[in-house]
Amino acid sequence: MCNDKRIGSPDPSKLQCYKCSSEDEASSCRTGSIDNNSVTCGRSDQICLQYYVSTSRRDTWVRECAKPGQCNDLGNKYGQSLEQCDECEDDYCNNVRMSIASNIFSRQ
Repeated sequence: MCNDKRIGSPDPSKLQCYKCSSEDEASSCRTGSIDNNSVTCGRSDQICLQYYVSTSRRDTWVRECAKPGQCNDLGNKYGQSLEQCDECEDDYCNNVRMSIASNIFSRQ
């Protein structure tokens, strides 16, 4: 038996992506086990994005719609603090488990 959950966007020219942000390493935003935080991208040229920024003060995991090339922009913004950044072009493709950086320094 199939359920009636729609897969993909009602508008086939726009992607459905997961959208979340968390500083909790145990969160579903980091692990990718998200099932109800989705968004239809606002423009047809947008892609799905997931990235992870690690600093001495906090780790942040983000999933959202973005423009193509956003990983380059984030790399310029965060430098070596950008631990992971992935762009993809399929509905709900930004659901991959993200890593945790092994920092030498303890957080305070």
